[in-house]
Amino acid sequence: MSPRTVPITEEMDWAKLLEHAMIELPSERLAAMFLGSSQYVGATGKSMNQAHTRLLLGCIGAFVEHLGGSCVWITAFACDGNNRPCYLARPDDAQGEAVLGQGTMFIQLPGANVVVTVERDSPTTRTLTVVSSSGSDGFLKAWTSFARQNNPLRGQWIYPSGQVLEKQRRCNWEDIVVSDGIRTMLDRQVRTFFDEAQWLRTHGIKSRRGIILHGPPGTGKSLLCRVLASQVSATCIWCTPQDLDHPSEVQEVMFLARFLAPTILFLEDLDLFASERGGGENRVLGELMNQMDGLERNHGLVTIATTNRLEVIEKALQSRPGRFDRVIEVPTLDASCRQQLLRRLLRSVELSHEDMMATVQGTEGMSGAQIEEVVASAFLAAATDPTRDDGNTIAEGLADAIAELGCGCRKAIGFH
Repeated sequence: MSPRTVPITEEMDWAKLLEHAMIELPSERLAAMFLGSSQYVGATGKSMNQAHTRLLLGCIGAFVEHLGGSCVWITAFACDGNNRPCYLARPDDAQGEAVLGQGTMFIQLPGANVVVTVERDSPTTRTLTVVSSSGSDGFLKAWTSFARQNNPLRGQWIYPSGQVLEKQRRCNWEDIVVSDGIRTMLDRQVRTFFDEAQWLRTHGIKSRRGIILHGPPGTGKSLLCRVLASQVSATCIWCTPQDLDHPSEVQEVMFLARFLAPTILFLEDLDLFASERGGGENRVLGELMNQMDGLERNHGLVTIATTNRLEVIEKALQSRPGRFDRVIEVPTLDASCRQQLLRRLLRSVELSHEDMMATVQGTEGMSGAQIEEVVASAFLAAATDPTRDDGNTIAEGLADAIAELGCGCRKAIGFH
């Protein structure tokens, strides 16, 4: 019997039927047959960015299972507009990225059949079309709500692409040496903000924050971000300048942050894409400012940016509460913090108080990363010395490293 004349029944094996029919029929006819309609009509596509599409499709299987149904067949097509399938697979074998390009899903629910089609409009947008034999709007609304609450990316550490970062271990305040003032301020601005969000809302406090961390290279700004991310139960999105080359990419990452809120959005090296406009046009900067204080609501969103060059950041971005509310300096370590860091780095050797104080004084003006290099250089110099485990040997290496790094060869080994 030809697939064109197969009668529609509740008991029919759609997976088997579609598998045979796929050879002969285009997707529009298959959809019409699956829906029990003579035509594939009544479909109004919704244009959305790639992030939105990815978030929805990422949990379509769980949503369909939640409704007591099954995804009986998926077709994914080439992105050249040709309607011939180049990729066919049952759902459990399907490659999600292939479906993201352009394709159709056939979903069977109790009492209804649904066809979901994804079409590629441009490199950054997709059109998602949902047609149900019992009403399409309700399915899409329920799907979107389910995706917000049950998305597998919620609470993860991710890149804008949706790739999940491996959490090697949670960081805490013991993993970094900073002044008590910086620790208290950041803890209040981030952890307290999330923990007391409901109480703050009852008093009319906006449920979004923006923070810029600035200071010389190597002072621990990125590690501070990891510590802050470990203190809260929130989605964390890590962006580099390469992730924000175009205004559309700013729109996507902000959509991702809102959809998966509560969220911390980390923007590394802000100066590389948000410098002062001068006489030129910086479309990425313009879109970032619009997204941070525009019409979109950024509830439950904390944006934390890092920079080594605060002076070049656009003043309209850094000096306006509602975009970035606090600008916090992360300076080189003071004497107390340098001593704390050195004791941690040198805990395996016994160093006299005099040698410790001399090292603390000699590393004045150095960042945490530079002090780590001083200690590493001392241990490397002592590695082939028979008395290498002696505190005096290490102390000599520390003194030599400080002298070397301060004698004009700093630049050659990463010092500035």
